[in-house]
Amino acid sequence: MNTILVRGLLAMALTIGLVGTLHAKGPTVKLTVTGPTLSQPLDITDSRVLMSSQVFAGAFLAGGSIAPDASLPRYKVAFHVELPKWMNAGVQVKYVVLYVKDARTGQGFVYLPGRGEEGYWLNVGTILRDGQDGTWQVASPSWANALNKHLP
Repeated sequence: MNTILVRGLLAMALTIGLVGTLHAKGPTVKLTVTGPTLSQPLDITDSRVLMSSQVFAGAFLAGGSIAPDASLPRYKVAFHVELPKWMNAGVQVKYVVLYVKDARTGQGFVYLPGRGEEGYWLNVGTILRDGQDGTWQVASPSWANALNKHLP
Protein backbone atom coordinates (compact mmCIF):
# COMPACT_ATOMS: atom_id res chain seq x y z
CA MET A 1 0.00 0.00 0.00
CA ASN A 2 1.20 3.51 -0.72
CA THR A 3 3.03 5.00 2.30
CA ILE A 4 1.37 8.39 1.82
CA LEU A 5 -2.08 6.76 1.76
CA VAL A 6 -1.33 4.77 4.92
CA ARG A 7 -0.09 7.88 6.74
CA GLY A 8 -3.15 9.81 5.59
CA LEU A 9 -5.52 7.12 6.84
CA LEU A 10 -3.71 6.93 10.18
CA ALA A 11 -3.83 10.72 10.58
CA MET A 12 -7.55 10.75 9.76
CA ALA A 13 -8.28 7.95 12.26
CA LEU A 14 -6.28 9.73 14.96
CA THR A 15 -8.09 13.00 14.30
CA ILE A 16 -11.51 11.35 14.46
CA GLY A 17 -10.55 9.57 17.69
CA LEU A 18 -9.29 12.77 19.31
CA VAL A 19 -12.35 14.77 18.28
CA GLY A 20 -14.61 12.06 19.71
CA THR A 21 -12.65 12.05 22.97
CA LEU A 22 -12.68 15.83 23.32
CA HIS A 23 -16.40 16.04 22.65
CA ALA A 24 -17.11 13.23 25.12
CA LYS A 25 -16.07 15.46 28.00
CA GLY A 26 -18.92 16.75 30.09
CA PRO A 27 -19.62 18.22 33.50
CA THR A 28 -19.78 16.18 36.69
CA VAL A 29 -23.42 16.46 37.77
CA LYS A 30 -23.47 14.16 40.79
CA LEU A 31 -21.21 12.33 43.19
CA THR A 32 -22.31 9.08 44.84
CA VAL A 33 -20.49 8.24 48.06
CA THR A 34 -20.55 4.83 49.73
CA GLY A 35 -18.66 3.71 52.78
CA PRO A 36 -18.62 1.98 56.14
CA THR A 37 -20.23 4.83 58.10
CA LEU A 38 -23.08 5.34 55.61
CA SER A 39 -26.22 3.22 55.86
CA GLN A 40 -27.08 3.94 52.21
CA PRO A 41 -25.36 5.60 49.24
CA LEU A 42 -25.14 9.38 49.54
CA ASP A 43 -25.89 11.33 46.35
CA ILE A 44 -24.34 14.81 46.29
CA THR A 45 -25.58 17.42 43.84
CA ASP A 46 -24.42 20.45 45.84
CA SER A 47 -22.96 22.95 43.36
CA ARG A 48 -20.17 23.89 45.83
CA VAL A 49 -18.91 20.31 45.68
CA LEU A 50 -19.52 19.79 41.97
CA MET A 51 -17.69 22.97 40.92
CA SER A 52 -14.39 21.38 41.90
CA SER A 53 -15.42 17.82 41.00
CA GLN A 54 -14.95 18.11 37.27
CA VAL A 55 -13.18 14.88 36.29
CA PHE A 56 -11.35 16.36 33.32
CA ALA A 57 -10.03 19.42 35.19
CA GLY A 58 -8.84 17.40 38.19
CA ALA A 59 -9.26 20.37 40.55
CA PHE A 60 -10.14 17.97 43.38
CA LEU A 61 -6.48 16.86 43.49
CA ALA A 62 -3.76 18.98 45.13
CA GLY A 63 -0.65 16.77 44.93
CA GLY A 64 0.93 13.55 46.05
CA SER A 65 0.69 12.23 49.60
CA ILE A 66 1.52 9.30 51.79
CA ALA A 67 -1.38 7.01 52.69
CA PRO A 68 -3.57 8.38 55.47
CA ASP A 69 -4.00 6.47 58.73
CA ALA A 70 -5.47 3.04 57.93
CA SER A 71 -7.97 3.38 60.81
CA LEU A 72 -9.80 6.21 59.00
CA PRO A 73 -12.86 5.14 56.96
CA ARG A 74 -12.43 4.84 53.20
CA TYR A 75 -15.31 6.15 51.09
CA LYS A 76 -15.82 5.25 47.46
CA VAL A 77 -16.74 8.33 45.41
CA ALA A 78 -18.28 7.84 41.97
CA PHE A 79 -18.30 10.82 39.59
CA HIS A 80 -21.41 10.96 37.39
CA VAL A 81 -20.69 12.86 34.16
CA GLU A 82 -23.31 14.25 31.79
CA LEU A 83 -22.20 13.25 28.32
CA PRO A 84 -22.94 15.48 25.31
CA LYS A 85 -26.40 15.14 23.81
CA TRP A 86 -24.98 14.05 20.45
CA MET A 87 -23.64 10.92 22.16
CA ASN A 88 -27.16 10.01 23.29
CA ALA A 89 -25.69 8.44 26.45
CA GLY A 90 -27.07 10.67 29.22
CA VAL A 91 -25.35 10.62 32.62
CA GLN A 92 -22.82 7.88 33.38
CA VAL A 93 -20.31 7.07 36.09
CA LYS A 94 -17.00 7.94 34.43
CA TYR A 95 -14.54 8.05 37.36
CA VAL A 96 -14.15 6.53 40.83
CA VAL A 97 -11.78 7.23 43.71
CA LEU A 98 -11.38 6.38 47.37
CA TYR A 99 -11.70 9.31 49.74
CA VAL A 100 -10.53 9.63 53.34
CA LYS A 101 -11.46 12.46 55.67
CA ASP A 102 -9.20 13.15 58.64
CA ALA A 103 -11.78 14.26 61.22
CA ARG A 104 -9.12 15.91 63.41
CA THR A 105 -7.71 18.19 60.70
CA GLY A 106 -10.47 18.22 58.07
CA GLN A 107 -7.89 17.33 55.44
CA GLY A 108 -9.01 15.00 52.68
CA PHE A 109 -7.07 12.36 50.80
CA VAL A 110 -7.88 10.78 47.44
CA TYR A 111 -6.70 7.39 46.19
CA LEU A 112 -6.68 6.84 42.44
CA PRO A 113 -7.02 3.11 41.73
CA GLY A 114 -3.99 1.45 40.15
CA ARG A 115 -3.71 -1.27 37.55
CA GLY A 116 -5.64 -4.38 38.64
CA GLU A 117 -7.79 -2.48 41.16
CA GLU A 118 -11.51 -1.81 40.93
CA GLY A 119 -12.16 1.36 38.96
CA TYR A 120 -8.78 1.53 37.21
CA TRP A 121 -10.02 0.69 33.70
CA LEU A 122 -13.03 2.99 34.05
CA ASN A 123 -10.77 5.85 35.11
CA VAL A 124 -8.08 5.43 32.45
CA GLY A 125 -10.80 5.03 29.84
CA THR A 126 -12.00 8.50 30.86
CA ILE A 127 -8.73 10.35 31.48
CA LEU A 128 -5.10 9.41 31.94
CA ARG A 129 -3.36 10.84 34.99
CA ASP A 130 0.16 9.70 34.19
CA GLY A 131 2.06 8.62 37.30
CA GLN A 132 -0.89 9.24 39.65
CA ASP A 133 -2.83 6.00 39.26
CA GLY A 134 -2.30 3.72 42.26
CA THR A 135 -1.24 6.62 44.50
CA TRP A 136 -2.65 8.71 47.31
CA GLN A 137 -3.18 12.41 46.66
CA VAL A 138 -4.03 15.29 48.96
CA ALA A 139 -7.53 16.50 48.13
CA SER A 140 -7.77 20.17 47.26
CA PRO A 141 -8.84 22.07 50.39
CA SER A 142 -11.92 23.56 48.72
CA TRP A 143 -13.13 20.14 47.51
CA ALA A 144 -12.38 18.45 50.84
CA ASN A 145 -14.17 21.18 52.82
CA ALA A 146 -17.26 21.04 50.60
CA LEU A 147 -17.36 17.22 50.52
CA ASN A 148 -16.69 16.84 54.26
CA LYS A 149 -19.87 18.81 55.05
CA HIS A 150 -21.87 15.89 53.63
CA LEU A 151 -19.99 13.11 55.46
CA PRO A 152 -20.47 11.91 59.04
